[in-house]
Amino acid sequence: MGNRNRPSPRTPSRTVSKLGCNRPAIAHGYGLHNQAIPIAEGAPTSTKHRVCTISWGRAMKPRRNQPKPSELSDVATIEIVAQILKIPVATIANLEKRGLINHTQDADGNRLYSVSAIRMTLNPNKHQKPVVPRSKMGKLSVVELFCGAGGLALGMHNAGLNTVFATDWDKDCIKTIQQNEIGWNASQADVAELDLGHLAGKVDVLTGGFPCQAFSYAGNRLGFGDTRGTLFFEYARLVRQLRPKLILAENVKGLLNHDEGRTLKTMLSELRALGYNVAYRVLRSQFLDVPQKRERLIIVGLRSNLGNKIFFPREKPFATTLRSALHDVPKSEGATYPAEKARVMAMVPEGGNWRDLPVAEQKKYMKGSYALGGGKTGLARRLSLDEPSLTLTTAPAQNQTERCHPTETRPLTVREYARIQTFPDSWYFAGSVASQYRQIGNAVPVNLAFHIGIAIRNTLGERPMGASAETLLELVLGE
Repeated sequence: MGNRNRPSPRTPSRTVSKLGCNRPAIAHGYGLHNQAIPIAEGAPTSTKHRVCTISWGRAMKPRRNQPKPSELSDVATIEIVAQILKIPVATIANLEKRGLINHTQDADGNRLYSVSAIRMTLNPNKHQKPVVPRSKMGKLSVVELFCGAGGLALGMHNAGLNTVFATDWDKDCIKTIQQNEIGWNASQADVAELDLGHLAGKVDVLTGGFPCQAFSYAGNRLGFGDTRGTLFFEYARLVRQLRPKLILAENVKGLLNHDEGRTLKTMLSELRALGYNVAYRVLRSQFLDVPQKRERLIIVGLRSNLGNKIFFPREKPFATTLRSALHDVPKSEGATYPAEKARVMAMVPEGGNWRDLPVAEQKKYMKGSYALGGGKTGLARRLSLDEPSLTLTTAPAQNQTERCHPTETRPLTVREYARIQTFPDSWYFAGSVASQYRQIGNAVPVNLAFHIGIAIRNTLGERPMGASAETLLELVLGE
């Protein structure tokens, strides 16, 4: 999953941040620095909060008339926050580098941090179990393609959207949904052979996470050269057939720069040609009540006759960590290590990897890869209780993507996998242990989907409780 320079929107609007600073609204971005609320042209702005220019690695001299810490709100520059908390600037920079805190950004490009978020992060025992409350059910109907084990649909359900039909080609995924008896009409089907003409004009939202392997760095990245990549066009065909008010597609972040951005450009052009205004955004799960560093590209299209604005979830200033997520997890089956692998992993400290082994053990474990250079931090990797999990894969003990339990020398179990993906403990997974790992690893985190669902309801005019400028980001549609 890679990075890419963001294209600029053709028509940016003036916006105001939480501190009252003007800046362009951008429909493409990766963090809180792109989160702003549009205001009318010419609206007054506040000058109360002045900021100083910052630079990683050293403190900069504040500008004149810099407000005292007591005069500031919860959000301030890195130097001011460090002063308030009596910690080095480098400590805050390190927290952000580790993906534990988030920042906003003012009109001058200065980073602003939450004092309370950093204080909580420095006291990890205060983290609460990541639970998102359910919203009252609304009237909007949803059809989901490529539904998998139901992570996206369950989050949407918790947000108050009604799934009327869900489908996937994987029989175990369909059995999972059917046996949980949530009331969805779930059916195994090849999307290329699917005909939803009987639902035309009756569906408000069409969602689908078309297979991501064709665009992922973990695979060969063949894109449309992979049969799984062509399933996007089947998704577009069903958009044309159903004509829903809103469409949502999610995929790996690597889609952003696949084929130098041409793949995504093709997809967006196809959706616009179908009569939809389109915006996209990369959401980071650890800042949306998920104890996992999992980035997903969310593409949203709003039928052009319905308006020109769309909502996305607003990321929180702090990450959700593993500590409380793994507390009191129900026992379940799980993968195991061979004896030699267990011996090596027992020497890796919490949060460490192969580089923390004795040099002789490093050379023995890494073999020819030892002298090749590069990070290779996924090898012999043990998770940390005080950080979000690394992105879960479809198997917890693969050599390149180790997901060793933080304090026990073993891979994560099935139920621990499910907890990290924020499935409820009551959610049943069908099939073999390997199939269960695959279903969970491929799923959209339930809590992430919840926040997306709340944003969808607001986009379509259903305003559930708790949806406000504090939790939602309103974007003027551009590119």
